[in-house]
Amino acid sequence: MRKKFALAAALVCMIVSAAPARAGEPDGTEQRLQRLESLYEQLAEELATEKKKNYELEKSMRHVRSQAAKSSSRQTDNQAFRAAMANRMDAYFQNAVTGDVFNAEENHRGASVDVGGYIDQEFHSNGRGSNNSNFDQHRFIVNISAWLNNRLSFNSEIEFEGGDAQSGTKTITPTMGNSFNNRGGGGQVAVEQAYLDWALDQALVFRAGAILVPFGRLNLLHDSDIREFTERPLPARLIVPSTWTEAGAGFHGVVTRDAVPQLPDGTSLNYEVYVVNGLRGGDGRVDSEAEDRAELSATIADKGFRDARAGFRDDNNSNKAIVGRVGVDYSPVDLDNCIAHVASGTQVGFSYYHGALDDAESVKLSMVGVDVRTTFGDFFEECLGLGPGPNGTARVELWAEGYQAFIDGGNDGPGGIPGGLYGYYAELHYRFMPDFFKEILPPDMQDTAALMLLGRYNMVDLDTDISSSGDQERFEFGLNFRPYPNFVIKTEYQMNNSTSGKDFDDNQFVASAALSF
Repeated sequence: MRKKFALAAALVCMIVSAAPARAGEPDGTEQRLQRLESLYEQLAEELATEKKKNYELEKSMRHVRSQAAKSSSRQTDNQAFRAAMANRMDAYFQNAVTGDVFNAEENHRGASVDVGGYIDQEFHSNGRGSNNSNFDQHRFIVNISAWLNNRLSFNSEIEFEGGDAQSGTKTITPTMGNSFNNRGGGGQVAVEQAYLDWALDQALVFRAGAILVPFGRLNLLHDSDIREFTERPLPARLIVPSTWTEAGAGFHGVVTRDAVPQLPDGTSLNYEVYVVNGLRGGDGRVDSEAEDRAELSATIADKGFRDARAGFRDDNNSNKAIVGRVGVDYSPVDLDNCIAHVASGTQVGFSYYHGALDDAESVKLSMVGVDVRTTFGDFFEECLGLGPGPNGTARVELWAEGYQAFIDGGNDGPGGIPGGLYGYYAELHYRFMPDFFKEILPPDMQDTAALMLLGRYNMVDLDTDISSSGDQERFEFGLNFRPYPNFVIKTEYQMNNSTSGKDFDDNQFVASAALSF
């Protein structure tokens, strides 16, 4: 464009300087003026064409930026963020929707439909329910999500567990809501989540459907390719019965410093709160008090709440449960001491649940929980001089959760309804990549691969009213290899101990491979 204007200016100067006006030659002057007018019109036309091109280019760039913003927002809790594991985990609690999502120009139906999922294959040296070693094709997950416009979205997760269920019968199982269950082979097809979102604002998004219960962090981010250990922690199986899904409705959102300037620098809040059917310990028919309590104790005594998960179509009482979680993400930019570096990159969540368990609504469950995830910011780089982990990832991570359950109407003694339960776990990750190992990898893996040493301690007490009753603890340590962010090979060894009288004392070696797509 600049070249064209420079050429035009040069031509004008040449014409004017080379042909001075002469007396008695009006025709020559007129011709020069006509040529200049023609040249001006040509340049004006070219300028208009260039402006149109620039406008179309800028329009395209706005569209690209808008699509990118929407893509970032979709990373809340569906397969769109499977490209990078760390980003997926952070994205669930950040940027539920961005400001650009509410651009009316892009508000149209059928913006995007995404299909993704993950698969895992496990090996146990002591098989499930037996002492035989076995391979277990545990999970094949399909995610389908859609953005109908900039405010309406849909997300779903369908699980094929333990193979197919072709020879099974349709049933409502206590462990996975509405499902198609193969009783012979243990296979199961189930809906783990299916809900709609209506975004009124970044801080206020309405959600309804089959919803992952926001109690603790692991239940929300339970995918096999995200978790570093093959098996889930004991508290996240027996107290928070992950994967825990309930039918209900409520709101979630993200609050940033732009909306609340009083928040500290680098701090944001996220929340989820829902009214749901809730855990159930009965068949929905109010019998005698003794019969109702017997049903409840048979469901949870010495087993926690894993068998208390309900279906999506009915409730065993009219008392709806309320559940919620508030998360704080602290990632300040300006840090002036090592203590601040340790705190940076920390995410903390606080959870609460309350609802009736039995048919007669006389036994009430209240639970509180706290979860922590931290990468220690730049502490190891700035304060210890160790540098970041492989390919710029966090070198050290700490994940921990703790839950306490109070049962109003419990405390029946051994074999009865417990008065309370509690449990916790803490796991530490250390990423590294020796140069000699990196050099033998294919070139396309060298910029993505990482090794990880990991250890975890977890314990549960399934009846806090009775000393050493229902106690289980597990020590685990392992080594993982992650060639790409969405593919991991895990190895671990479990050391188990129990006072519950259950078959839990066998140690075992566990390995698995998980891939998201």
